[in-house]
Amino acid sequence: MEYRRISPTDGSPGPDGQHFTQPILKKGRACVNCRRRKMKCDGVQPVCGSCLRTEKAEDCEYTTGSERSTSQRLEDEVHRLQTRLRDLQRPSDPPQGVTLQQPYVPDASNRRQQSSLQEPPLQVAQRLLDTFLAHASQLGFFLHPGRFRSSVQLPGSAGHESRPAPSLLSTMYLLGIHLTEVLLAHYFFSNKRPVEAKYHFNAAYSLAIASGIHKMRTRNPPDSTLPPATDDIEEGERVNAYWAIFSADKEWAGVFSCNPNIPSVTTSASIRLVTPFPREIEEYETGRYRCEMRPGHTFDDFLAGGEAPGEPLSSRALHAKAAFLFERGRAFSRMSGIELSNRQRNGLGDDFRHIRSLALNLKATLPPFETWLRNPNIDVVRTAYVGLTLLDAALIRLHGVAATHGDEKAMQQRMMSAQNIFNNSMRLASASWNFGYLNPIIGIAWREAFDVLVDEIRNRAQSSWSARHPSAQGEDPLRRQIRKGVSSFTIYSSGSTFIRCELEEMTNILQGGSPFSTT
Repeated sequence: MEYRRISPTDGSPGPDGQHFTQPILKKGRACVNCRRRKMKCDGVQPVCGSCLRTEKAEDCEYTTGSERSTSQRLEDEVHRLQTRLRDLQRPSDPPQGVTLQQPYVPDASNRRQQSSLQEPPLQVAQRLLDTFLAHASQLGFFLHPGRFRSSVQLPGSAGHESRPAPSLLSTMYLLGIHLTEVLLAHYFFSNKRPVEAKYHFNAAYSLAIASGIHKMRTRNPPDSTLPPATDDIEEGERVNAYWAIFSADKEWAGVFSCNPNIPSVTTSASIRLVTPFPREIEEYETGRYRCEMRPGHTFDDFLAGGEAPGEPLSSRALHAKAAFLFERGRAFSRMSGIELSNRQRNGLGDDFRHIRSLALNLKATLPPFETWLRNPNIDVVRTAYVGLTLLDAALIRLHGVAATHGDEKAMQQRMMSAQNIFNNSMRLASASWNFGYLNPIIGIAWREAFDVLVDEIRNRAQSSWSARHPSAQGEDPLRRQIRKGVSSFTIYSSGSTFIRCELEEMTNILQGGSPFSTT
């Protein structure tokens, strides 16, 4: 291999006056990103120098031979999605895209897949099914577990009309060792692959709007593209499907500081949200939660502060409301440092006070976490825990905005919200719930609380607080709470790369010594 002399960055000598050597790569050996941008590449893996300098490390990837890169495969998927959207927007044209369908009744195109899906042996399939259903609620799964299990276990090959669609079976098996675009998006976010995750959320939202599950005033909306729901359970599955998409869209828009797909307020009749808030999937079996029987329980009612009384809050509704408030809290936090006109500032202030009031009112009406812990349904406990944690994370941001304007009460409330997150995590660990997998968004909420408590410790170290409160008996209570809280987080970190990365950063800060050393 030939070499030429270059500098680390721009051709100038290094610190010792010497130029560095870099190999001249053979054709096709540069990374995909450098080839696309026609830039010189040093071929260093996993991230080349050019991508590192231009802050494109996440786009740096290498391929061999005729292999297509991840970004190229995503571009193919985007093209396929655009074709699907064009078909959905022009229903009068001859169909050329993907037809929406019921998960248990595959169409002819799915039947052609049955020969390509080789299911695992019966005992292995049973174990994978058990593993999948044990954690499915945290992955956006919204079908009735018992009905889904029965359908999977029916005799017949994949693609048989009485069994789930082959694509649903294959993704279920994959996650047992992801059902719709929602599941795939959760999977990619959990493994710190946001580009792929955002694509699948966009696809999930497009499918939701096209199918009409956001407009379920009745069991079968007149403009729905789905076949009529056969019973109360299937209607409930569709309601929960929409809210699974809604919650995930709000959560990750908050994390990645981008606008959500689903607007909070819209005047467009085609995308206006009228589907009532979700219930626990088992509750639909009672027949008491049909859409037409639930006026006063929509998102608009929640925004207006006028929800109808008489319906207890479900863990799924708590999660959806908290996800919305979490995204709004982070959005207001981002906008607080932007220069605005007086008119814009006044409008933003009104919106902020309204959202903060919604969050505080929701918090005030919730039962204590111990009440949720007594519920025998692990999915309810797990979803409620995520909702409560997201709500406190939202309040941290909302109180933080108020605190920057000198609101001392907001400073105290921010601290209380952070401590609530830590205390609830420790209560959960003490209750010995074996969740196995938690929605990866929980890692961001934990980090929000951690940063607040760490800032308080640092502020105390820089002030006269320590002189007025000597800790002759060892660690002060707040420092001990931080350590115990982070320790409780580790119990639920094994199932997600995203959570593990957040936990590693918190652990590294704690192990960094001052102001956290105990001596």
